[in-house]
Formats: sequence, structure tokens, C-alpha cells
Amino acid sequence: MKTIFKNRALSASYILFLIATTILAVLSQYGYSITGSAISEQGVQQTLSSWIMNSIMVLLAVTSVVAGWDYYEDFMFHRIILVLFGASVLLAVIFNPALSDSPVRNSSTYTAWHSYFLTTAALSFIILSFSTALILEKKRERVLTVAAAVSTLIISFLLPESERSEGLWQKVIFIIAFGWMVFTFNSKES
Repeated sequence: MKTIFKNRALSASYILFLIATTILAVLSQYGYSITGSAISEQGVQQTLSSWIMNSIMVLLAVTSVVAGWDYYEDFMFHRIILVLFGASVLLAVIFNPALSDSPVRNSSTYTAWHSYFLTTAALSFIILSFSTALILEKKRERVLTVAAAVSTLIISFLLPESERSEGLWQKVIFIIAFGWMVFTFNSKES
């Protein structure tokens, strides 16, 4: 019963994330571009929706670790990588840089740490999904898991090359990562 509640909390967080990155973003920020603006820009200080976006990202990080903890009950390596993923997302929220044209000035150190934690989140997700593919029994789930890892890896390499659509690709990475977690953690029989 507890696992079902944890999985529903992750699913609800994911739905809130999808709403916040699309509808809330367009309604709350002037000049925000779904394709060009990164998720981080929604969490910038002194913007109308910053506390909402940052709260949702924290909620997603925490619920993914909590739901995944039960899922990886007998796999300590997977749990460690899962915690690294969740911690990386949390730290990326904490070290969220201000926009260059924002009145809030954060140091370049914040930007560097933010980028570092986004990178460790992506890498830990890729490691987690590839290693999860090794323990899955159903072929369909293995194929979906490897596809999520490979697509995240490919998009991560293409991200720096696509400035005009960087925000879209960053959103796709998060949609794949958390969507995969919702699917995978809900697929285990309670």
C-alpha cells in the first residue's frame, strides 16, 4: 500500500511538472519561449512562477528517490545512483542562476554549479536506466529502458549545438527521465 502511495506521489509530481513547463510557463513569464527557454529560467529568482517551478522540481526529485527506493529494494548500486540523481536535481534547483538580463545578479560560480549538477543528473539517469535494463525480466521494459537511456545520451550531446531549441531539448530530457521513472516504478507489482 505504501508503495502505491509513493508511486502516485511521483505520478502527480510528474503531471504538475508537465503543466508547469508548458501552461504555467506561457502564462506567467513575458518573453518566455517553450523551445528556447530552459526549465532553469522558470525557477529564476524574482519571477512570478519561480517558487512554483522550484517546488515542483524539488517534489519530483524527492518523490523519484522515495518511489525508486522501494523499487530497487535488493540493488544497492541502483539506490546509490538514484540518490545521486535526486541530489543532483535538488542541487541544480539550489544553484539556479539568474538570467543575464535579470536584476538579480548571481555569481558565475552559481551558473557553473548549476550546469555541473544538471550534467550529473543526466549522467546518473543514464547510468541508472542502463543498469536497470540489466535487472529487468520483461523484454519490452528492457527495450524501453535502453531507449530512454540512449535518447537522453544523444540529446545531451546535441544540447550544446542547438541554442535556439535548447529549452525544448532540456524539457525532453526531463520528460523522458521522470516519465521513465513513473512508468518503471509503477510497473513493479506491489
